[in-house]
Amino acid sequence: MDLEITERIQAFEEAEAALDAQELAHIARTPDEKAPGVHAPHARLLLLLPVLGDADLPSEAVELVGAALVQTGVAAGNAASLAQALLRDPDTGSVKRLSWSTTCFI
Repeated sequence: MDLEITERIQAFEEAEAALDAQELAHIARTPDEKAPGVHAPHARLLLLLPVLGDADLPSEAVELVGAALVQTGVAAGNAASLAQALLRDPDTGSVKRLSWSTTCFI
């Protein structure tokens, strides 16, 4: 991974920057088609989950993430429970804060 990108991710995490659910959904739905990168809204949504910091998730958040998971190949019957596991801590019910990993496979 490019060192500059790794440093930017680390700086973002250290700043504890976050988006609320509405901001995250908007960014996922509005890619710059002229820019390189991921343009599919469902993939962008899942890639953006680590920056979700909304302590009060809207009720449709699980459905939205579940639908994105189905579009990536997760079985429809498993999508809601996986979305719930990604978004909420099972012990406290609070919103989980996911993080990125910069692992290189050779």
